Amino acid sequence: MQYLIRNMRILSISCLLLISFLSNAQQPSYQPEIVAGHRSYTYQHNIFLPLAKSWTFSNLAYFDTEYLNNDRNIYSIRTMISYHISNSFQLNTAVGMKNPGTFSTVSLQYNYQNKRLFFLTNLGWYYQDGSAMEHFILAQYTVPLTSKTDLYFRGQSTLDINESGIFRGVQQLRIGIDKGDFGIGLAGGFDQWNNAETSVTNFGVYVRYFKK
Repeated sequence: MQYLIRNMRILSISCLLLISFLSNAQQPSYQPEIVAGHRSYTYQHNIFLPLAKSWTFSNLAYFDTEYLNNDRNIYSIRTMISYHISNSFQLNTAVGMKNPGTFSTVSLQYNYQNKRLFFLTNLGWYYQDGSAMEHFILAQYTVPLTSKTDLYFRGQSTLDINESGIFRGVQQLRIGIDKGDFGIGLAGGFDQWNNAETSVTNFGVYVRYFKK
């Protein structure tokens, strides 16, 4: 476990150093979130950095640490390069680490955004100890409450599917209040393995930072 944690730290630091180097030309966006839940403490972040007119670098990380059982810790680190075909479509290629090891993926993504709604979905090829299909969908919606405060909703789901079925599933729900660059509210997390033969949940409170 210590070896795994050390490798994850090295990968995260390497990504941050790369971003620091590239940020001389472009300003990166860093959006962290923490959740204090009934089962575990979680940290996740999204880092985005425009590289050129049609290219984007991103780093997505997720760590779930149980209070009582370190053997069931969950981690996922994904470093991705995206080529934007248009305002709505992009091609992604990524490498990373998540239980039980390293993975790579290539996908096509569709994005839609207006003043209040952000929606994306992608579908692609995924390899980790064998080939699979990966599908991700996210919907985020805000409702104005005052001139500086919004009601915030987010739902997302990831499914990894091979010939035996859904071998990995992750879903997240958020409902809360956004004010300025910060948000706080209620969080729900759901993880499944091997067609839901094993599953865990986590309900709690989240705090997130985002730059509008």
